[in-house]
Amino acid sequence: MWRNRVVAIAYSYQQNSKPYLELLKTTESFIYPRSGEKWLDLGCGSGPLVHSLWRRCQGNVRIIATDLSVVALSRARQSFQKSFSSGWQEKIHLIQADFSHGLGKLFRPASFDGIVAGLCIAYAEHWDPLLKRWDHQAYFQLLKDVYLVLKKNGSFVFSSNVPGYNYWLLAGKSWRQILLTWKLPLAIIVSSVMLYQSRWLRKSARDGRFHYLPAEEIVERLRSIGFREINFTLSYAGQAWVFRALK
Repeated sequence: MWRNRVVAIAYSYQQNSKPYLELLKTTESFIYPRSGEKWLDLGCGSGPLVHSLWRRCQGNVRIIATDLSVVALSRARQSFQKSFSSGWQEKIHLIQADFSHGLGKLFRPASFDGIVAGLCIAYAEHWDPLLKRWDHQAYFQLLKDVYLVLKKNGSFVFSSNVPGYNYWLLAGKSWRQILLTWKLPLAIIVSSVMLYQSRWLRKSARDGRFHYLPAEEIVERLRSIGFREINFTLSYAGQAWVFRALK
């Protein structure tokens, strides 16, 4: 469903919701980019974290932004063209990629000063053909690859849904934006698509395809890989963790 055009568009509109703006603000508070650095945005969507990195470095930053969805990348490109001055294409590169297959074949070790990922790494998926079930292999390998492609002292900032996250709670926090708007028909359509999507996500998580893990388990995994100074907090109306860890 990540490749579905309607779903991609719905996600871009969801970024105007109150819970998502809270999540974006929390994530930004964990990011400390410096001018001249090189950053990677995994699952960039329509590019809100790219905007944040660019703004805070006043355009003096190199960014590679990846996403599985061509539609999401197209909307990100349109957003950058409207917001950034000419020449941004020389510093921001958009790549269609599936991180479920890892990062080792895409990037060299110690390539990035920082990596950000908004509500996406939990969707690294791997099907075991022998046991005929989904497992955590791609997710854990992605965390290892992030560590590999980060420079020493580089930071990894990412968000991940809590176990059993509640989309109805998110919708309840956004009811004013859904109902009290002249775009009411569009808001209802977007909410319906996101509700359908959330049901699929929760079922897939129960099946082991996706990985909504307790914060303590994520911290333990990060430490076992070698990450240090790990901090996290709740955001997204209490439905997502935001982490920051250093290599």
